[in-house]
Amino acid sequence: MLFSFGSAMTANAKEQPILHAELAREVASEGIILLENDGVLPFRHNQRLAVFGIAQQDYLHVGTGSGYVNAPYTVNLIDGLEKQPGITLYQSLADRYKDYFEKTRAELRKKIKPGGPPGSDAVRVPEMPLSDSLLTQAAKANDAAVIVLNRPSGEGKDRTMDGDYLLNPQEETLFSQVSTHFDKVVVVLNIAGIIDMSWVDRFKPSAVLIAWLPGMEGGNALADILTGNINPSGKLTSSIAFNYKDYPSSANFGGFVDGYEKRVADGTEIEYWGFIPNHKTPAKGVEYERPVNNRYFVEYEEDIYVGYRYFETFGVPVRYPFGFGLSYTQFDITVGSVESRASESVFTVKVTNRGKVAGKEVVQIYVNKPDGNLEQPEKVLAAFAKTNLLQPDESQTLTITVAMNDLASFDTSASAYVLEPGRYSFFAGNSVKHAPLVSVNHLNTRRVVKQVSKEMPVLVKDFHVLSKFAPVETKPETPPLHAKDAGSPPPGPGGEATIDLSGETTEQAEISFADVSRNTALLKQYIAQFSDTELIALLVGPGMGSEKSLFGPFSKVVEGAAGQTATIKRLGLPSLALADGPAGLRLEAKTTGFPVGTLVASTWNVPLAEKMGVAVGQEARLHQVDLWLAPSLNIHRNPLNGRNFEYYSEDPLISGQMAAAVTRGVQSQQVGVTLKHLVANNQEAHRFDGIDTVVSERALRDIYLKGFEIALSASNPRAIMTAYNAVNGTYTAASEDLISHILRGEWGYDGVVMTDWEGDGIYSYEALLAGNNLFMPGFPGQIQYFVDGLKSGQISREDLEAAALPLVRLILSSPH
Repeated sequence: MLFSFGSAMTANAKEQPILHAELAREVASEGIILLENDGVLPFRHNQRLAVFGIAQQDYLHVGTGSGYVNAPYTVNLIDGLEKQPGITLYQSLADRYKDYFEKTRAELRKKIKPGGPPGSDAVRVPEMPLSDSLLTQAAKANDAAVIVLNRPSGEGKDRTMDGDYLLNPQEETLFSQVSTHFDKVVVVLNIAGIIDMSWVDRFKPSAVLIAWLPGMEGGNALADILTGNINPSGKLTSSIAFNYKDYPSSANFGGFVDGYEKRVADGTEIEYWGFIPNHKTPAKGVEYERPVNNRYFVEYEEDIYVGYRYFETFGVPVRYPFGFGLSYTQFDITVGSVESRASESVFTVKVTNRGKVAGKEVVQIYVNKPDGNLEQPEKVLAAFAKTNLLQPDESQTLTITVAMNDLASFDTSASAYVLEPGRYSFFAGNSVKHAPLVSVNHLNTRRVVKQVSKEMPVLVKDFHVLSKFAPVETKPETPPLHAKDAGSPPPGPGGEATIDLSGETTEQAEISFADVSRNTALLKQYIAQFSDTELIALLVGPGMGSEKSLFGPFSKVVEGAAGQTATIKRLGLPSLALADGPAGLRLEAKTTGFPVGTLVASTWNVPLAEKMGVAVGQEARLHQVDLWLAPSLNIHRNPLNGRNFEYYSEDPLISGQMAAAVTRGVQSQQVGVTLKHLVANNQEAHRFDGIDTVVSERALRDIYLKGFEIALSASNPRAIMTAYNAVNGTYTAASEDLISHILRGEWGYDGVVMTDWEGDGIYSYEALLAGNNLFMPGFPGQIQYFVDGLKSGQISREDLEAAALPLVRLILSSPH
């Protein structure tokens, strides 16, 4: 449950996560997806179950890296089922798995060096061998088998094919043995991202559930679903293909180079502070080999055809379509009326529960837009809504509005968002495959919805993109070594430096921070009092693990936080404490482990996502966190992205709406959020090398930027974080096109823009001039770099004050 703001501030921090356990369980139960069911589920009373798979012990509640949460406890499936009345576990098997897991893990840890990002475990315990006699006994003593399969994932590394996307040999054996001995087999997938599911055809399980990474209460939520205490209502927010090669991005995922060149190290390369280096940095003066222009790249040749947009348009069958998810009941979806106007289409949709148990349904509206100057996907998600819990024979009428301007596509040749004349066909149902035609709206003339400027152009001369009018000729393929014309941004400063503070003033400021808090009209005058070095120290973070700020001890330190901004004692300026996310707060203190982003989106429940945001905001207030480095809403371009679990969907509409809901919830508690990572950060491979994403402006605007635009307009986040990668030859943090022109100019954003933590190549003056306000985590060499730039005229005092303005405004809005 949620509690009042007053109780949040008086509750003991150690008790706080328990107060949100019920909500974590609710979110998990609404996002778990039932993919297969021949009637075996829900389990009835007096069911005897044998649970197989090492994942029954090696439970994954969230991912690793910045997405990890130090939860006070985790509930695995065994824990959850043990609490269910009428369920009898085959205890001897559960005990055997527990003993095997603990002993094997202990032995492996003696041999394998620990390390890695937060939440990671270098030890992966293999599946327990099963004898035929054990399986025979288990089959005689039980009514059904449950197989639990897990897949960890996290920041800094993409997933692999063998033993990750695909089953490993031990898992193949496990599935074969259990399916041979049991007639009823239920598979539970405790996974960070989509896996190959061809085993469904080979082993024909009775039921399959995707639990994703369901948070600390995941085992209880799963047990509720399996036993029918809760009817599953989760729906897929990304398509599950028959084969990995069916994804059009499979031909062009990872990192490619133009070739290699010899170079003498000049000492400018930055060494990453964490567990993965930015470069394999050689010592200054050492000759080494690196990619030409130090450039890795990836080309988005599939263009706008991401996920279901591709599968629907090119007629490629999928195993489970976008929006799909089964229930224990049946629903009728009837469109009663549609009011079509030039500005909008309003759908009145009646949903009736025709089954015997209560449940929820998701209504999804798709649109087919006319091909004109722009080719269009077969279907695009236009709107969605989830019902309340409907009892048998109960109905609910939903009113769903689709604004026509929201359907505009980007015309690169005109630098405008346009609606082309013709037939706009609307479909309504409960998945992209189960949505019949319900309405048509005609536009007689071309409508320019918004005129903009050309930004972030592709520099690669022979870059081509997929077209449905020439699918063979434009089919995505592995790029040749050709893109040398795209260039490379300048490197940033490296190493440590001693800042000369001998000339800094120690006089008390005439206008204090407290004065500005009472009268914000004094803000610009307050900033004018900063010395040059004080201004730069504010814009540059003090570094990970720093004991104090350059101009005084930190006003607050939150253990385990991602960092803090500078404290400037002379001016009374306090620090901001920043904590990672998005499945809760990543701190040393125990905090609520909510489900990951993909599961939150799988609920299709916007009010529930906002409710979760409120809880995170309350918890942040309790732990004195000012800015949450979440939510994350990069697109699921490819299933092997190691960080997909943090992100919502392959579709920008549901991504943007979910991010907006979470943002509204968090910021209702006076805690800021940070939308990330802007933009096209759709893989972990070579991200620390600033991989160059080559992508058309239309795909950028219609797919990868769209979710950010939706979230920003619907929630006004206090901060936005740029990505490590470059886009079309310029690092995102140094892109004037992206930050000044699109984000601030077109979208009207006036909040804080920050860099990701020590991204490569972004510490040049271009990043400040492009519109960055905060360089994190910062280090002395970077401060000196800007001090020198100010002296040489590369940047001006006015540039520094303009950059500081949104940051000080953010500090003023934060609780202290």
